[in-house]
Amino acid sequence: MNRLCGFLAGLLVVASAPLMAQEQQVWVNVLINGKAVMGFQPAAAPAGQSQRGICSEVTEAGARTSNGAPIRAFEFTGWKEGERYRVLMFAIVPAERSVASGPCSARTGFKRVEFEDLRVRSGEELTISKMKAAGVTPWVIRAGRKEVIAK
Repeated sequence: MNRLCGFLAGLLVVASAPLMAQEQQVWVNVLINGKAVMGFQPAAAPAGQSQRGICSEVTEAGARTSNGAPIRAFEFTGWKEGERYRVLMFAIVPAERSVASGPCSARTGFKRVEFEDLRVRSGEELTISKMKAAGVTPWVIRAGRKEVIAK
């Protein structure tokens, strides 16, 4: 009987390991108007500007960079740095020769311009206040569990 209980307890631990690991995974969620619209799992090591991230188009027509370029979308990528997560935010703006593809596609006709460099801890939420100066209602990033994406 003791062997059976030991076996069952061991089986329970092995079976629950993937669930516990999933609960411990940290996601960076992006919220627009209080609703999660996208999220990503930060990389374990620094990625820099070359890493592709998640992207969402801007619905506000007056969005512009500090040098006046029209912002069509924002892209986010990030990685773990010590106890925090570094999140790079890029404005997606038209390149010199624009084409009809969307700004979140393969970037034909668009380029990425670094917009903000943020640090967030798990369980923390940051409002991206710099967006207000760009003519966009500020979005929020929240690090923690993966959130249900609003449709």
